[in-house]
Amino acid sequence: MGGMGGMGLMGLMGFMGLMGFMGFMGFMGLMGLMGLMGWMGWMGWMGWMESIFAGFFRLGLVDGYEREVMMKKTVTALLSLLLASTLYAAMQLGDYPYTQALELQAGSNTTARFGSFVVTEALFNQLNPQMSNLRVMDRADVETPFLTRVKKGERIVTQERSVPFEKLSFKKLPENQIEVVVQNREERNFKKLLQSIVLSSDIKNFEKHVTLYCSDDQQNWRLIAERKPIFDYSQYIDIRNNRVNFAPTAARYFKIIISNITEKQESPFTTLTRETRGGQEFSAVESSSFTRADFHINDIYLYERISTLVKDRVLKQPCTLSDLKITTEDKSTLVTFSTAKAPVVGITLSITTPYYHRRAVVETSADNRSWSSAHVCTVSSVTTDAGSNEQRTIQLPRPLRAAHYRITIQNQDSPALEITGVELEAETHEVLFYCDQANSYRVIYGAVEVDQPIYDIGVVLSQTKSETTAAYLAGPQQTNPSYAARSNWNFLSRRTIMTIAVILMIAVLGWVIVKTAGSIEKIEGGEGID
Repeated sequence: MGGMGGMGLMGLMGFMGLMGFMGFMGFMGLMGLMGLMGWMGWMGWMGWMESIFAGFFRLGLVDGYEREVMMKKTVTALLSLLLASTLYAAMQLGDYPYTQALELQAGSNTTARFGSFVVTEALFNQLNPQMSNLRVMDRADVETPFLTRVKKGERIVTQERSVPFEKLSFKKLPENQIEVVVQNREERNFKKLLQSIVLSSDIKNFEKHVTLYCSDDQQNWRLIAERKPIFDYSQYIDIRNNRVNFAPTAARYFKIIISNITEKQESPFTTLTRETRGGQEFSAVESSSFTRADFHINDIYLYERISTLVKDRVLKQPCTLSDLKITTEDKSTLVTFSTAKAPVVGITLSITTPYYHRRAVVETSADNRSWSSAHVCTVSSVTTDAGSNEQRTIQLPRPLRAAHYRITIQNQDSPALEITGVELEAETHEVLFYCDQANSYRVIYGAVEVDQPIYDIGVVLSQTKSETTAAYLAGPQQTNPSYAARSNWNFLSRRTIMTIAVILMIAVLGWVIVKTAGSIEKIEGGEGID
């Protein structure tokens, strides 16, 4: 029994040594599989099984012949199991063609138990729609639990609103000017910060200057805007401005002074004066007449801008595009481009055409041949007396992760839009993982046939705020060494190889069980006992 214990201890040490090398074998891939398994597997497992059957032999349960037969059968089965498990480890790492090193950023939370990094466009380009073909590995290539989610944070949103008011007075001033004084209608509006005023008018072809004052008592006036131009050049070009912006100001009263209120405009009709002498025309003089044009104001609008801090708002970031093409055909403008499959939520078109209102259809494709409709909307630029209203950004109802995009703008009989560029906005995704800052980590990704990982720590990760994590930065994309090592085996998928290995393992174990059962029957019948 003592000898059996000693041999068992040596065998167990060999087994533990083998288990330690299995991770190394998974990293090296299949190239070093046969050599390492032939040495470590035989030495470790044989020593362990030798100790067990030596004990049985000393107890007289099996004779030498049965011992040798059972040893060979059992070791064969266990080696098959070893081959399957080691092959699985090699396949796990070798399934992912790409890797990025994770670098801890300076100034990060040094006590954080969780780390996080933002998913790069290189990552998005290789991730499947479920984003399940990504793993986080530590320095020893041990899989680290992680969670992928949309990154949220605080963001300031600014909106413009009209403030109600009433007109208090109007009077003419010297030097062809007028003065209008207005007052906020509601007491609660006195403390609001106003930033612009719009003068609504139907008059065309004019140029005026506006000076603004504000006051809380109509006695002490403060200058907030001086000789700001408003104009309409419709006679020459379709350009109009009737808005005056100024620094954010809170006041109860506003005084508006408009210069050049009355203009002399040339009449479109001309007068021709002829002089004759001796029955013949001696001279002809063409003269133009001028008309008096007063500037009529339909209404006045005061606007405030409100900035609101919104929490738990999805953070967005610009993303790159390539192969941008803008063509016109069949009364439509086609805008096509490609992306790295980042989750696009907004598409902004740079359009120089001044006025338009067009229907647009957004389509996506995986191969740039077969297209599917994703969103229908309208792009427009309309200027009214109350201001300009532009809708050049297409807000998608849901994030789209497509390789190719096509936007069809229907011009009908209108001239084609002058589009000079396209900008994309995408959701920001982050990966949270359990980390030990003394360790180092990398991410492997791009596998084809993998399942979504499920970790029990995912509940904890989902409740972790990004601000409390240690910030990591994903480095440049590199080839995963394990994937390169098994490149010659890519003609078989991981599922196929594992299926074959498991079937072989079950078959060998079944054969050993049947043979061992027969040997036990012989032993129980007295054939193997002295």
